[in-house]
Formats: sequence, C-alpha cells, structure tokens
Amino acid sequence: MPSLKRLTVFGLAASRDRSPKASVESNHEPSPVLAGAASCSQRLFCSNIESLDFNDPSCGPALTEYLLKWPMRLRRLSISLDRRHVDDRLWDIKSIQNLLEYQRHSLQDIALNVMPHAKGIPNFSQFPKLTVLSLNAENFYAETPRTGFSKLAAPKLSLLTLDDGSDYELSDDYYTHFRADTRNWLRRFAQHVSDSRSGPRNSNIATYSLKHMFIKIHPETWEGLDLYDLKAASEADAEEMKIWPWKFIEETATTLASHGMVLSYEAPSCTREYWDGIQDLRERARDSDDFKAKKLEYERKYEKM
Repeated sequence: MPSLKRLTVFGLAASRDRSPKASVESNHEPSPVLAGAASCSQRLFCSNIESLDFNDPSCGPALTEYLLKWPMRLRRLSISLDRRHVDDRLWDIKSIQNLLEYQRHSLQDIALNVMPHAKGIPNFSQFPKLTVLSLNAENFYAETPRTGFSKLAAPKLSLLTLDDGSDYELSDDYYTHFRADTRNWLRRFAQHVSDSRSGPRNSNIATYSLKHMFIKIHPETWEGLDLYDLKAASEADAEEMKIWPWKFIEETATTLASHGMVLSYEAPSCTREYWDGIQDLRERARDSDDFKAKKLEYERKYEKM
C-alpha cells in the first residue's frame, strides 16, 4: 500500500494468544502482523509510512523491530506500554534505545507515554531532526538533572512534554503531585541549560535548543485518599501533600523564565480554594464513617460559591 502514511498498531503479539508467555514460545499460531513482517524481511525500509502509533504490545522488542524497519523515513513515533502485558525481562532503556535507532535520522516527533520497567530515558542527543518529544515524568525524573540535560541535547529539540502518567497506573508512587522535589529537580535542569548557552561552544553545548516545556499533571482529590494517606506520611510530607500542586508549577515557571525557557501547563482542574477546602475536609473526615456524605456536602457548598 504505497499510499499508506499513518499506521496504528494495538496489542501486537507474537501469536494470537496475547499472554506474555506466548511471546517467548513457538508453539502458538503466529500473529498476522508479525507473520507479514517476517515475509517482508528482504524488503526493509521500503514503506512510505511516516507516522506510527504502537500501543500495548505483548511481544518483545526483538519482534517489534520489524515495524521500525518498514518505513523509509519515519517522522512521528508514539509508543505506549502496558505493564499488564509487557515482559519486564525484555523491555528496558537499552531495548527501547535500539528500536529508536532504526529511524534516528528521520524522527521529528517522539512520544514515549509509559515505560513501566524503565528507570530513566533513552539518549536523544544524536537525533538530528527531533523537534518534539513527550516523556513520562517518572521516567524522566529518574535521571539526575545533569544526565537528563545531556540526553535531551538534540540539536533541534524545542518542545518537551512531561506527563505524570497517572492515567496508566505506572506505579504506586507515580508523580500525581508536582511537588517541591519536582520543582527543585527542574530548577537544577534549567541551570544546566542556562550554563550550556553561556559556556564555551563545544560538544552538545553549541547546539542545545530546548526552549519550551509543557507539564501535564492529574492530581487526585477524593479518589486518591488511600494513596495519600496522611497517617502513613511523615509530618513534612503530609503538610506538603496538602498544598495546591500548581503552586509549585507556577514557581518553576518563574525560575525557568529567568533561564530563557517557557514552562506551560494544562489549566488547573480545580481552584486553589477548592483544593484547600478538600484538604481541610479530608483532615476532619478521614476517620469518619460518613466520609462520602461530607464529600457531597462540600461539593454542593462549593457549587454555590
């Protein structure tokens, strides 16, 4: 199909059985997609596909690489991994890096929405045309600010989006809250960017181009009560958890602006007053049997404000 420009693949498996076990066994009927890929193994990099969405696979990267070898010049790639189907023995930073290498010279837009078993991010510094990058926040903050800076030193990268990934249930301690430690991490990151632009022109420093960051957070209000159990938290953490998360984002935006960077973010899902009211009610109601009733009472009261 020479006219095909965009391909979306969901649930790619080594066989028709989607279990992770099936991805490493050979006694299952082959997946039609991978069977077709194998039959085209002598015709690599021959497709006109420019955009690939690769979602929720249950096969490993060794089989997935067939998809990355099809396009002549892939410009956009989105990968989302679901930990319920991914074999953590196979997917790691190195395997993801190897997949990206097949299209490194042409990729302009990359989204790695969730990397459940990866502690860090791939190195994008040698992607010459990359301009837009979306990463899961937990994966990104697993790096040190210095290493994160180095891995994003692609010569044309201008926009970085960080998503807290709470919609994907990445882990029990994902970055649902943009907290003080997150703010401090990004301040150190921005300092490295600023230093690189004012320093000597060598290696990555002369080409570092990141100017704009976009933050997505999905803080819990009521549903996250168990996740943010104030009894289990230290006194300092418990107090910080009560703070309206966008306060730290606003402070970070001010700091990044002083370093010549723009930080933007989704409109807050609730006002500061609503958030503060919830935290107050949570404190008073956490040991109460009629918590739901108090929640409904507060929501009705807030609607009248």
